[in-house]
Amino acid sequence: MNRCEKITDEGVSHLSNCLETLSILQSINFYFISCGYLTHEALNNLCKSLGTLNTLQSLSLNFSCCQSFEGGDLRCIGEYLGASNSLQSLALNLENLQITDDDLKSLGQSLEQLNCLISIKLSFAGCRNVTDQGFKYLDQGINTISLLQSLDLSVSSCMQITDEVLESFGQSLQELDSLQSIYLNFANCGITNEGANTLLESLKGLVSLKKIDIYPWIKSNSDPLNMSLMY
Repeated sequence: MNRCEKITDEGVSHLSNCLETLSILQSINFYFISCGYLTHEALNNLCKSLGTLNTLQSLSLNFSCCQSFEGGDLRCIGEYLGASNSLQSLALNLENLQITDDDLKSLGQSLEQLNCLISIKLSFAGCRNVTDQGFKYLDQGINTISLLQSLDLSVSSCMQITDEVLESFGQSLQELDSLQSIYLNFANCGITNEGANTLLESLKGLVSLKKIDIYPWIKSNSDPLNMSLMY
């Protein structure tokens, strides 16, 4: 449904009602890119229905560039996702939206309840209202997922995210003993070479790590713990 500009809340409401009848559904991929008529009502109905699917193992949602969403509208994603206890893979693309720190707080709290997650892919690229505090909320949630093997996180062009959060973020990731792959996109943020190096030094204590990419500084497919920054 990419760029289907005529899709409205009513259509998504019908779709949400159908989801609630699919009690054994295991995988969902929804792409609503640039669907400009969708509002909080559509998102709330959809997430509420997703929260009823107890067998759901893989979920991918893409609402990038849906310009009708306002700050705070995305909180319902966090509020209902926490009920998806069987979820093993989660991908959320919320690029170029009016996401706030409170939205990330809600999402972080829901991640604390998703104990079966193995893979997370989150993109908040271009979400210029997100600050260090929002990143910390997200970090607190990720830190609790003990089974996590793959983390893909993009906050490119989030200029209010700075070096301040990276040391604690690296220390949090050290506690994830199963983590094997990390991709982080910090392009065009308020993060400097010094901050990236601090993060890298923290990650060298993560012995399970097999692959690390910290864009635009590091790309590695082997021996990631011996990498240095590319300036």
